[in-house]
Amino acid sequence: ARAKPRMRGVHAAEVARATPRARYPRRRAPCAAVRCRSRSRTSATAMSSAMSSAKSDDVSDDWQSLKRQADGVVNLAVGHPHPAALPNAILARAFERAAAGLVAPSDGSVDVCSARVPMSYVARRGDPAAIGALARFLSDAYAEVASWSGRPIDSTVDIDTIDEDINRHSSVVLASELLLVAGASHGLDVACAALTKPGDVVVVETPTYFLAADVFADRGLRVVGVAGATCETSTDDASFDVDALERRLENGLRPRLVYVVPTHSNPRSGTMCLENRKRLLRLARRHDFFVVADEVYHLLSWGKGEDAPPPRFREVEREMRLEEGREEATGTTSDEMDDPYFSSPAEDEKKNANAQIDEDSVDSRVVSLGSFSKILAPGMRLGWIEAGHGLIRTLADRGYLSSGGSVSPLAASVATSIINAGDQKTFLSFLRRRYASASALLADAVGRESASTGWRMRGVPSGGYFAWIELPEKCDVDAFALEAKKEKVATLQGGRCVAGEADPDAAAACGRCVRVCFAYLDEDDIEEGVRRLARAVRRSVKECM
Repeated sequence: ARAKPRMRGVHAAEVARATPRARYPRRRAPCAAVRCRSRSRTSATAMSSAMSSAKSDDVSDDWQSLKRQADGVVNLAVGHPHPAALPNAILARAFERAAAGLVAPSDGSVDVCSARVPMSYVARRGDPAAIGALARFLSDAYAEVASWSGRPIDSTVDIDTIDEDINRHSSVVLASELLLVAGASHGLDVACAALTKPGDVVVVETPTYFLAADVFADRGLRVVGVAGATCETSTDDASFDVDALERRLENGLRPRLVYVVPTHSNPRSGTMCLENRKRLLRLARRHDFFVVADEVYHLLSWGKGEDAPPPRFREVEREMRLEEGREEATGTTSDEMDDPYFSSPAEDEKKNANAQIDEDSVDSRVVSLGSFSKILAPGMRLGWIEAGHGLIRTLADRGYLSSGGSVSPLAASVATSIINAGDQKTFLSFLRRRYASASALLADAVGRESASTGWRMRGVPSGGYFAWIELPEKCDVDAFALEAKKEKVATLQGGRCVAGEADPDAAAACGRCVRVCFAYLDEDDIEEGVRRLARAVRRSVKECM
């Protein structure tokens, strides 16, 4: 018999005597029905289809099921970056700098300023060095995108001192208006926790980002879908229908939040035009709701001229204040940034779960979400919220932030090192070139099959990850789903992007569409995937003729 293992000088028998024995229920052999289901799942038919279809409904609803596909399946469904589009070398260098910073002598003989690693608690909104570096990077990156549309940008602005003069500048990102979060999804949850209570209404576009509804459900919110429309721009992009929302408001709908993906949206790749952004903000002020703008794809833009996106929502809000002659509420947050446990007497009065938001202190109706997941790597789990000074303080006034300080300070320090080294700017340019090429190739492949399939795609995407393909009316969508499995090609069915109480006609229209991602695959796989989709469509059209 083998000798019993020892645990660092303690005999296993001693451990066993000191540890209460857990009682586990006896496992029973599976019944015949379970054994039958198990055998059926391993059949050749199931293995040739997408793995998610062989699992339960609960598992297939998980985002991971979009990535887990059977061998040989061309995966146009999952919205992930290509493995070759992950900055492993950049991250490795940043981690090396971080490691050097942890063990460097304190006599200044080693320059580790760009690798400052806070390993203790930091302020609720984020380490000052990380917040400052992010503000400078975002100001430059947003200005670059804005320049492609011909908008004038003041390149002489010093964002380190602009807090006192913000009412003359609308484009910059201020450190005092940023809150670090663990990705955009976490930011969405923070906004829901801070600004809503169970039973409140959140309006979404139909179709919308299909996993956002899970965040709203966790907070007990009622989700109401407003049909998407066409924004009258030169690219004829599909976007949120502000007219439809206004009609619902006139009929008594009272949302607390309106959630939009305004730039290169998920799933339709549409972009809201500037006038509709302004109209939505006017409605927000008039009807007392907040606009949660999921702007994770704004920096993943490559369109020039009329194809360049309008300003981000926070910038639009500032511009509107300037046009109306209203000054922006400002203030420094050095006390909060230096003390992770800082809170004002006014904030202390709002610590109970049923407390109301002090609307007088909220100087913004916009909660803008951003993420390094799309411009660096999802594994960083790092993002940001941008909002007006009063609103950002409300958002940061969460119990877990007061207790533990900012989320992801280590990841934030690594991102700061990457920004300071210039690698983030370089890598973002690489991503734009890669995705611009992939999106053009996808559009060309879809266009070549349009005559034989009757499907339609709204032009070439000018940013983001996705394209939205409308299937022909004669296509039997159920037959198409089966044919696509036979062809071993995966897409996200448009019906998955319908959330909450949606307009029946809009929901039906989504059911005749599919979302495809051009970011995850090699160019050869994109073309092959489109060919397989086209064959599936042609066969499903024949069946219903």
